[in-house]
Amino acid sequence: MRAESRVGLCVTRSPALIAALVGTLRSGGAFVPLDPAYPAERLSTMIEDANVQCVLADAETIATCGALFEGLDVIDVHNVPDDEALNVTIHPEQLAYVIYTSGSTGKPKGVAVSHVALSRHLDDFITCYGITSNDTQLQSSTISLA
Repeated sequence: MRAESRVGLCVTRSPALIAALVGTLRSGGAFVPLDPAYPAERLSTMIEDANVQCVLADAETIATCGALFEGLDVIDVHNVPDDEALNVTIHPEQLAYVIYTSGSTGKPKGVAVSHVALSRHLDDFITCYGITSNDTQLQSSTISLA
């Protein structure tokens, strides 16, 4: 995988989704959330627009969305081979993920977010809410929100 390669994440909410996110980021790739609840046409548009070449999916999403992944490399998140530890240098301006607007004014548009922008967002969140290493947080929103 090359730096900033777009990797579609079409995984149901589970620990596998977290592993897919972290693995994609640590490999230098940029994730593109593909919510399996979205209409097929929207998912197809996002895959094409973001130039997704690889999709991480689980058995459930492969069964329901598999036709959309035709011609792409599809990796089942529960059957990822054990590879050597990643030793990839990530540049702060490198792409971390691409999310899509709702498309309420027409065609959904991709929003590209760099690692430094993600880091600043998380730093602001931590500061705003006074989060420390002693706290536990529950993520209750979808990863697909713009």
